[in-house]
Amino acid sequence: MRYFLIIWFILLFCYPCSHALAKSHRQNFLLAKELMAQKLYGVAYEKLDDISKDYELYDYVLLNKYYCLTQIGELKKAEEVLNIFIENYKGYPTFKEAYKNLLNLIEEPNKKLKLIEDYLKIYPEDKNIIFEKANILKKIDESEAKILFKKLFLEGGTKTILAYREIEDFLSVDEIYHTALKMLKNNDLQAIELIKRLDEKNPKVRYLYGLYHFKRKDYKRAIEYLNKLNFEESEKILALCYLRSRDYENFINLVNNFIEKKQKGIYDLIYVLAEYKRRQKEYESANYYLNFLLQAYPERSGDTIFGLAWLNIRNGKYERAKELLESILESNEVNNKDKYYFWLGKIEQYMGGKGGIYFEKLSDKEGFYYLRLFPYDGILSDRENKKNNFLPEKVSKILKRLEELEAVNMKKEGKEEIKFFYNDLEKFPDILAKYLLKFENYHKLVKLGTKEGIIYYKYPFPYRDYIITYSKSIGVDPLIAVSIMREESHFNSQIVSEAGALGLMQLMPLTAKKVGIVQNKSDLFKEELNIYLGIKYFGELLKKYNKIEYAIAAYNAGENAVDSWLKNNYKDVDEFIEDIPYRETRNYVKKVLRTYYIMRNLYKVNPSEMADAS
Repeated sequence: MRYFLIIWFILLFCYPCSHALAKSHRQNFLLAKELMAQKLYGVAYEKLDDISKDYELYDYVLLNKYYCLTQIGELKKAEEVLNIFIENYKGYPTFKEAYKNLLNLIEEPNKKLKLIEDYLKIYPEDKNIIFEKANILKKIDESEAKILFKKLFLEGGTKTILAYREIEDFLSVDEIYHTALKMLKNNDLQAIELIKRLDEKNPKVRYLYGLYHFKRKDYKRAIEYLNKLNFEESEKILALCYLRSRDYENFINLVNNFIEKKQKGIYDLIYVLAEYKRRQKEYESANYYLNFLLQAYPERSGDTIFGLAWLNIRNGKYERAKELLESILESNEVNNKDKYYFWLGKIEQYMGGKGGIYFEKLSDKEGFYYLRLFPYDGILSDRENKKNNFLPEKVSKILKRLEELEAVNMKKEGKEEIKFFYNDLEKFPDILAKYLLKFENYHKLVKLGTKEGIIYYKYPFPYRDYIITYSKSIGVDPLIAVSIMREESHFNSQIVSEAGALGLMQLMPLTAKKVGIVQNKSDLFKEELNIYLGIKYFGELLKKYNKIEYAIAAYNAGENAVDSWLKNNYKDVDEFIEDIPYRETRNYVKKVLRTYYIMRNLYKVNPSEMADAS
């Protein structure tokens, strides 16, 4: 009885006290952050100093104390705060930041070097700190510094060019060449600084120049460098340069030369050549190249036979096209047969039938072809959420931190914590998904849904208020807007494409300026503005073409391209989609439409009510 009374006393009096104390800490932390925003660092520090170390986010309290102290000139005290941090918070997401702040405070070279060496024992791959170590060593041990700079240079990465500038006179031509090549293959165009150091008369260096201009999409300059080089890789890129600069005569001659030399790995180039001949209505020539592929690349027979069937469909020879498609289905050379059944059904329709005998054989209910025929067939959540009755202590602590980060509106830090603890959290996908949603990390949520096969995670509806508001005012279905966003950026608001498209809706700066007011490129990383401009641009395309399929194609490839394609007298929209000359755009249109059909099944609410839907 006495034991029971003690427990009762603890629960009755101690728990409310601890809860109130935690609330008090939170209030002090929020107030301190507010004072810091007003640059009242001394008063903010006092508020932070009132928070005890048992507060869930005390590591963030220490970081903010450090910052306040540096702003009021108390550098010695700031160093003491960071030393307390480093002693107590190893293994925390904030540890790196604290350690780097300490390194910035220390000026004495040997002391700083000792700290760096301790840091690199924990994070040996941190190139920024290795570079800093090399810079310190320049004054202490120059030969050791050169070894580190060379290591950074040869490994590649963010410090490659800076390391190069430190040791350029100590590098061999071969080392510079291979690093430049590695950079170009990773689409790092800073490689030009290395390339300029090399002898342009050397064929291998001319290849680097050609590859550099190819990556910049300056195909005419690339051709100048790649022409007359006679090694295999340079010739393949040269062929692509001819193709993309619409120099079809040289493209055809070069591919024919590859065929004569029995060069390997050129399936795609020959297939493109066959497609070009078909579009020029040179059907016999197209048929020749496709049959050549059938013999030379039997492992790609599914693609090749579809190409032959498509040649016959566009040429009006439906019976022959039907024979070809049925032959590939009978041979079991393809895993997903929906594309073939779909076009067998379409052929039946073009010949006056209904196509149902083939359409009913489609089986991939999340696939483009199935959804194209049955967009409202009903896609359900694939499983119920798992109940997690027991969570490891570490995961419970992580979740408490995330809850507190949400309570103090530290979304950016919450995203970083999820990233840091991802391996621990992904064992509990439903819990992870909950916090990815809370911290608006939709990009990661899509990846999680794809890995786990959970459809609602794969196809979330983020930025709902913005999308509904602007879609409604512009006259666009909000679900097509979010579908475009998903396929353009996977909801990564900071993404930049190789072509220079920015943000959620992947807008080119010139396009964005035509659609609305944009002061500078960085404005396109602002979520609301990017969404508004993207929806407005799509709305203009939709008004012009009056079909979402054409508008989606134009969003990706541009209006001029779509205008030229529409001159080809297609029997219907499906034939237009399948015949889009740019593979990237063809796949893009299919992906956006597939996502759109899935979204329409998942979010079955009136568009005007979507903003309130959960």
